[in-house]
Amino acid sequence: MQLGLDNDIIPADADAGLDFVNKKHDIAPTGIYDWLGFGAHQLVFEFLDWVKQDASIEVDALCYDLNEPDFVAALEALGPRLRAIVDDSTSTDKDTGVVSGHGIASSAESVSAQRLLTSAGAGRVKRGHFNGLQHNKVLIAKQAGKAIRVLGGSTNFSYRGLYIQANNMFVFNDATIAGLYQQMFELAFNDMDSFKASKLSKVWHSVPQPGKPTVSLCFSPHTKAELSLGPAGAAIDAATSSVFYSFAFMNQTKSGEVRKALDRLMKKPLFSYGVVNRKGGMELLKPSGEVGLVDFKYLADHAPEPFKTEWSGGGGINIHHKFAVVDFDKPTAKVYAGSSNFAPSGEKGNGDHMIVIEDQRVATVFAIESLRMFDHLNFRTRMAEDLADQPKKLTLKKPKAISKLKTSWFDKFYVAGSQRALDRMLFSRK
Repeated sequence: MQLGLDNDIIPADADAGLDFVNKKHDIAPTGIYDWLGFGAHQLVFEFLDWVKQDASIEVDALCYDLNEPDFVAALEALGPRLRAIVDDSTSTDKDTGVVSGHGIASSAESVSAQRLLTSAGAGRVKRGHFNGLQHNKVLIAKQAGKAIRVLGGSTNFSYRGLYIQANNMFVFNDATIAGLYQQMFELAFNDMDSFKASKLSKVWHSVPQPGKPTVSLCFSPHTKAELSLGPAGAAIDAATSSVFYSFAFMNQTKSGEVRKALDRLMKKPLFSYGVVNRKGGMELLKPSGEVGLVDFKYLADHAPEPFKTEWSGGGGINIHHKFAVVDFDKPTAKVYAGSSNFAPSGEKGNGDHMIVIEDQRVATVFAIESLRMFDHLNFRTRMAEDLADQPKKLTLKKPKAISKLKTSWFDKFYVAGSQRALDRMLFSRK
């Protein structure tokens, strides 16, 4: 198993979509934005390069957002070795009647799908949206008709997905796990409308293997959202040490087992960090129970370089993760992740996958990612709070021996019951 994570900061000119032209090509022909995609960029293009080198391997792809030119070109180069399902969902503005979304003829997804249809051949590229969205972001590698490797997670195959948002991606080099994704693809490719009634969508699929993390999968849409959300909510309720989570659209979710479990979590004396997108910014749900709103514009107005020129990310969301980490510091640690938004409407309507990985090492990786996001975004909030009245330069505090102050910078980490004391005890045990 391999994991990859995305950064969530990017220069402003790289969000133009399928037609984006790199103005710096004369300086550096390739790799300008590779570092922004971080581990996820590496995983997806290593996957495609590996396929390219072996003509016996075929690929089945499920795409939601689809506008990263290098990715589209790599699929195009596979020719008839590719089959794909590309989302074609649309929405209509209630006031203007204007239709928008992946399904309109001018969308990057429609243009990309037509290119792939031309290169792959008739009947090998289909459009669809299940009962809501085709929300999977999946690549399945097959050899001799059998799945041998699969890539999935929350990362869309787009500029925003790879280079702007914080996301996760995983690759399983396991025929059993890949085979389950292959079953999902076949059902969707042949009769998407009947997927919800299939046996595959009605149960969890556990893949325990000696010496490897136990992995369980659940594919949507299902008839009952409780099938997938119930175990996730129960795991959060059962946590005894800590819960770290990031849910892109949880602010829009008012019901469901996961939302209810998070509401209960905020009332418990249990360490938790949370990041949830919301209109106008980002909610940080702190271990103290406080809720802070991140203002992406504040640093640009008040902070020194290099923070001053950091781009806010444009009009879309910046944190696109969907995961919960339960008791990362215990042998029973587990992570719930995938493309699912962990919301009842999505579980009943969208084509998605939810995955549980029972492994302390994997849980620790996600916990570190949660801390990375939280500390970065909390820094923004603290600057807005601390410098609101009298903006000043950011400076490091001097040690007591030089400053002659009575207290040290680390004294606050030993105040009983404080958030910093909780941090110290959870991460250092001292």
